[in-house]
Amino acid sequence: MPIIRSALAACVAATSSTPLLAQSPTLAPPRGSSVVPVAPGVFVILHPRATDNFPNGNSMVVVGDDGVLVVDTGYLPSVAREDIAWIKTLTPKPVRYVVNTHWHYDHNNGNADYRKAFPGVEIVAHRETQRLIALNSARYAAGVVVEGSGSRKTLEAYRTQLTSDTSLTPVERDTVRARIAQREREMEEMGTLAVEPPTRTFDRELNLRLGGRQIRLLHLARGNTPGDVVVWLPAEQVVAVGDLLVHPIPYAYNSIPHEWVAFLRGVDSLGARTIVPGHGPVFRDPAYLRQVTGLLESVVNHVFAGYRAGQTVDQVRAGFDFGPWRDRFAGTNDFLRRVFDGSIVTALVDRAFLAAGGGL
Repeated sequence: MPIIRSALAACVAATSSTPLLAQSPTLAPPRGSSVVPVAPGVFVILHPRATDNFPNGNSMVVVGDDGVLVVDTGYLPSVAREDIAWIKTLTPKPVRYVVNTHWHYDHNNGNADYRKAFPGVEIVAHRETQRLIALNSARYAAGVVVEGSGSRKTLEAYRTQLTSDTSLTPVERDTVRARIAQREREMEEMGTLAVEPPTRTFDRELNLRLGGRQIRLLHLARGNTPGDVVVWLPAEQVVAVGDLLVHPIPYAYNSIPHEWVAFLRGVDSLGARTIVPGHGPVFRDPAYLRQVTGLLESVVNHVFAGYRAGQTVDQVRAGFDFGPWRDRFAGTNDFLRRVFDGSIVTALVDRAFLAAGGGL
């Protein structure tokens, strides 16, 4: 059955494209996660995937003189609770701020657990992110667990495969069992999800302090979503950028491509020494940021020129040579090449064409 082969390919792609990163030198990480110290008192938590097709976003923990700030809270509430337990072993100081970089569920479903653990916490985001979380999150969670949903169908397909497919190797059978456990955990947690939208919003910039530590929240433009925010620590030269940057393939669905390019150029101009993406490894230089910027800018410029020349979207798409970019981002991995085609060849071109006509 193709479903397990796709899942295995996704697993291989995720592990092979992400280099091994150092653990915290003093504390065991939350279960299944990796902790990367990026500056004194600043840690990035790289979470395991929630299911075969849905990730948990990266989180960043900033410990200040009088409290803690956390960037993004993951997809599964249980993962947020594991992070909270780890933070409490790290410091007795309370989490004063949670920042949601954008509205996608894999970055804020854990908000309510932070509110429960730290009742005084402020959940901070762009105004559009607050609106979109309130609009979409509860509906999404209900849709996961409803009878006949794609998630339920996938779970049943895995169960059927485990009992009926005699061609599976022992490794594949273990993978199917793991996928079943992940899906069952997802069903349980989405069935009881408490949605906690941001409680404090801003439009362009918000400056926060944790004692002597300065933290700047910046919305430079629309980008991957209408309300993207980056979290900039100027003294430490660390920036967390959410899904403005995703490794190994940019996530272009529902993006605003021409503004996304401008936002990434603004991030580059900060001169950060450490860049924390929404998914993927911590970057210690701007090379990948500039690679993504170059791809987006090349596609956007081509699409806008084609639109002005009166071409259709399919003509525009056919006129761009995606081959070198596909090779650069996906290599020879068939799964990643399909992801690239869906996200970039299809979605990015469609969104840029819509923007060229004033539709975004």
